[in-house]
Amino acid sequence: MILGLGYTTKPYSWAFKRLVESCEKKNITWKVIDITHSWLKIGRNGKVSGAYQGFDYGKCDVVLSRLGKKEHLDIAAIFLEQLKLMGIPCTITPDSMRNAKNKYLAMLKWAEAGLKVPASYLVCDEPIINGMSPPYVIKTLQDSKGIGILRVNSREELKPVVELVARKMAEPACVQRLLKGIDIRAMVVDGRVIASVKKENKGFRKNFSQGGTMEKFKLMKEDKEFAIKASESLGMGIAGVDFLKTKNGNVMLEANVCPGWKGLQECTGVKVSDYMIDYAMRIARK
Repeated sequence: MILGLGYTTKPYSWAFKRLVESCEKKNITWKVIDITHSWLKIGRNGKVSGAYQGFDYGKCDVVLSRLGKKEHLDIAAIFLEQLKLMGIPCTITPDSMRNAKNKYLAMLKWAEAGLKVPASYLVCDEPIINGMSPPYVIKTLQDSKGIGILRVNSREELKPVVELVARKMAEPACVQRLLKGIDIRAMVVDGRVIASVKKENKGFRKNFSQGGTMEKFKLMKEDKEFAIKASESLGMGIAGVDFLKTKNGNVMLEANVCPGWKGLQECTGVKVSDYMIDYAMRIARK
């Protein structure tokens, strides 16, 4: 059994080391696949193949992918489609990455699944916001870890900020009503919530990567079902699901298809990488 660890940059992170530790603990052979330095091929007969540093990753029985960088989304999508054609299972599918990496598209999927979402506008250079009072949150469509999120406190501020974001990012922005509630991160792996925390920060961004803190938080059965449904509606087997517990019920915020878990593991003691490797092994070629 060979497990490929798919990355879009040379792996060196804390998360990568934890995955390697889990593989070695479970006696699983692992290989790194840095897809930005790989070659991919479609032969005359239509057969597809690929390799990284001489390793033919057609030999992999499954690939656990960490393809999170925004600037590498195109090559990551090609890589995932190629794995699909090669018959190699992967913890991220082309559809799940596409759904999760676009915040507004994710909102559409959740609304379709009957999950509550904030009132949201997709705007370009003309922020026409009707029936939604400030304060607002402006989000770029594809950034993560709290990057690309701005708070706007009045309608007067909204237009110049949206115009700036649209020009700088050359893409639409998602404008939402800033809601109050308990900010939850639920780690979902293979249809289970394996750990959950409450996120805190003095600012409105609660991300651990932005200086936020975490506190272990026990979810009720309906909370877990909410997080699992959010993950499954995007086709995600591994997801960091962020939602608000408000006085009017749970409201979806985001779902990260390549979630970090250092803060969550330090807070809860749950070894997330073990669960990820177990999931990869379950979907591997038999």
